[in-house]
Amino acid sequence: MITEVSIDPPLEIYGSFQRFNYKVWTAIAEFVDNSIQSFRDHRETLQKEFSQTVVSVNVQFDSDSGSVCIDDDAAGIPLTEFSRAFRVAIPPRDTTGMNEFGMGMKCAAFWFTDKWNVETRYIKETVVRNISLDLEKICNSQLRSIPVKEEVVPKSNWHGTRVSLKNVSNKRMPKTSQFSKIREFLSDIYRVPIREGYLNLFVNGIKCEFTKDDCLKACFYDRTHRPTGQEIIWKKEVKIGLPGERNITGFAGILKDAKRSSAGFTLFRRGRVVDGFPGNRWMPPLIFGAKNSFASLRIFGELHFEGFGVSSQKDQIDWAGFEDDFCELLKDQLNAAPIALLKQADNYRANPIDDMEPDDVEGILSTAVDNTGQSLQEIGSSVQSHPINGEETIPLPAINPKSNDLVINARKYEIVFDGTRWLIEFQFPKIADRDKWLDVRGGSEDIKGPDGQQLLQIRLALDHPFSKNFLRMEAEHVEPILRLAAALALAERLAKMAGVQTPGVIRSRMNEILTNALGHSSGDSED
Repeated sequence: MITEVSIDPPLEIYGSFQRFNYKVWTAIAEFVDNSIQSFRDHRETLQKEFSQTVVSVNVQFDSDSGSVCIDDDAAGIPLTEFSRAFRVAIPPRDTTGMNEFGMGMKCAAFWFTDKWNVETRYIKETVVRNISLDLEKICNSQLRSIPVKEEVVPKSNWHGTRVSLKNVSNKRMPKTSQFSKIREFLSDIYRVPIREGYLNLFVNGIKCEFTKDDCLKACFYDRTHRPTGQEIIWKKEVKIGLPGERNITGFAGILKDAKRSSAGFTLFRRGRVVDGFPGNRWMPPLIFGAKNSFASLRIFGELHFEGFGVSSQKDQIDWAGFEDDFCELLKDQLNAAPIALLKQADNYRANPIDDMEPDDVEGILSTAVDNTGQSLQEIGSSVQSHPINGEETIPLPAINPKSNDLVINARKYEIVFDGTRWLIEFQFPKIADRDKWLDVRGGSEDIKGPDGQQLLQIRLALDHPFSKNFLRMEAEHVEPILRLAAALALAERLAKMAGVQTPGVIRSRMNEILTNALGHSSGDSED
């Protein structure tokens, strides 16, 4: 029997928990950790006495009442551990599990609210224990202990733990629209127990499911992006040892479909994700290179760490100074023959557009266009027109495609050349004239922008053979090509203004050459 539990630390420490750098899902994860560990510790008894092979955890957010409830059917908190469970920084006797610091439940609960309650029944006891913590009351009354209520119940009744967080502020209470994101992150964090079939995790009644990404099945692609050899699955085992009995195991592979949200490594410790969460996977520059590189869109994997520490909030590996050494060893393994992942990720080509998510393509093109547009605006009057004799030509009329005909919406920039206002518009058509890598329209007196500017449209075809074979869909590679295209288009129109009557012949011939001989890798032939 127990009537109260001691709370020893200075009272101000409880208030400090609200300043922890939690997200809703990482705070909820502290409670789920306890549920899973309780199940693991008593798995044999649960299976033998209750025929229970799975632990169920239900998370319920109720904005109307301002409450959050985390309810499980694990083994409950035994009397021998009950006092320790509510004292700060008193770790359990066995610190090899998920609840190793003696901090998680208290920190997460007080992060959500000042007032919370725990109800629990241990599987080998016939007592339900209930304890309520109220930070305002604890501080105002300078409490050093909290009363515990006990109720005797039949052995066949409910077992497990229910944590009820009350008066949760709007700042901490997620909106309904955020529930899917919370499920996504929790499914990712607990993919191992979900995948192994011993965790059922629900958020507001909907089960968290983890869907694995498929690996690429393809031939090897050489530096000229030509496929050679037989198709293989681009996945390999990772096994690295470091001093101090530190070991990292797992796998690395190439995604079947390039997807930024899945690319990168997910880092595990004790069967739970501690770094590399969705949208922010672990991507060391030594391995992945620059942002928007092919590796950053394709390389992914799982790495399980043994013998390493972790941050108190379980969101970062304690590398103990070995991160650089590990990255070097990992890079060597990834590029080792016969499954050289980094080389394949860099050389493999499907359609540069179809192979990527629309958001990724838009992000890359937008960065390149914005940088180019800003440079154009900085030119000012530094480019002058000079009279040159030549034949007269008529510029092609401007075109106004629908937005769904373009890879990204047209981008427009206003610039001034020698007192003349120009509106420069970049377009990337989804389907363009096969013979025109670069198309330039506008630039005549009767083709104007909405405010009377001279209108110049620059259309770059991403489905042209030259783009498909040589244009790498990375902002730092697209931008110089776009700058050259813009310079050629501007020079052509400025030459026209200066009196040259056939300035477009150079672009026309260039398109012809790029469509044929220079649009294909050496040894390629057109269909």
